[in-house]
Order: sequence, then C-alpha cells, then structure tokens
Amino acid sequence: MKMTIYEIGNHFLKISNTSSAKGNLYFEETEKIKLHHGLDIHHPDFLVETIDEIGEIQRGLSENAKFCVILPFFLTTSRTFNLPVSAKNKINMMIPFQLDESLPSGSQSMHWTEQIYKIGKNSSNICLSLINREAFQGIYNQLKRIDLYPTLVTSELNIYLGLVEVLKKPKFSSEPLPAPLADGTFVILDMG
Repeated sequence: MKMTIYEIGNHFLKISNTSSAKGNLYFEETEKIKLHHGLDIHHPDFLVETIDEIGEIQRGLSENAKFCVILPFFLTTSRTFNLPVSAKNKINMMIPFQLDESLPSGSQSMHWTEQIYKIGKNSSNICLSLINREAFQGIYNQLKRIDLYPTLVTSELNIYLGLVEVLKKPKFSSEPLPAPLADGTFVILDMG
C-alpha cells in the first residue's frame, strides 16, 4: 500500500511518499516545499490556504494513493491520566469528566482521539490528543469543500504514539530489524 504524508509546518510542507510491506512502513521519498501562499502560521486563513495547496498536489499525483495530513503542533494539545478501569466503554465514559476537570473550556469544546495503555486488570493510562472542535470542524469542512478525503488527519503526538505501539510489538521477519530496547524506554528527538 502506498501513502503520501503531508506534514504542515510554519512555512513549509513536508511531503513523504511511503509504502508498506509485511507490516513495515518504508519512506521512499521525502521533500520539503515552501508554502506558496506565504501566510504566517497564525494567520486565520493559513490552514485553508495550506489545505488548498495539499489538494492541488494530491490531485496532481498520477497514482490515487491514500494520504495523511499531519496538523501543525500549535493546533493540538495533549492530556495524560490514569484511570482505575481497563474496560474501553468505561474509559470512554470517564474521559469527558477528566477533561472537564483539566481544561478551561471543558470537554464539549474539544475533539479528541485516545490511546489506551492497560496497566493491569483495573487500571489504564490514557493519552489524549486534543483539538478545538471548531478548528477541527473548519479543517474537515475545508477538506470536504475541495472534495479531498484523507485516510487520516492526525497530530504529531498520534504519530509518536503509533511508533510506541510498533516498538512494543515484536516482529517476525527474515529482514534484520533494529534491536528492541530492553526496558521499553526510548526518546524521540525532533530536529526538524
């Protein structure tokens, strides 16, 4: 499966072409292009114009590959907490209450995705990636307006959480893989 990943930055758009085989993701090509609109990242039309540019690029590709949009860091935030339950339905019922206690605007104004790490029979660590519901709706509406439907709209945090899951699972393959970390700890250092 081929996928194009668009990572929105301050002045640049990082485009990565990937393919996957046997459960591994391979980066075939990565390029960084300057955004044509030239708007500051905090300009109200920055995302609209950037999504339009992504649409032009995506429509210009010869292959109809899946694609992913990684939102800029300043749009998202995260929350982590421990809950005394491990059943997903109970966790989903408790998340809004936890957010109401930790966010000034409360859970009703946020859209989120959760990553659940079960600790034991009756405990879980939860990591949430959050975005303002109106901002997310604006992004969704812009994508829909230009008839662009990505496979995934995500944040940097969710990419890192996905990496955590990959590093935790042993892979059986004839190809050599990096040695797993003995205690499961690691650091992701973003130099870009």
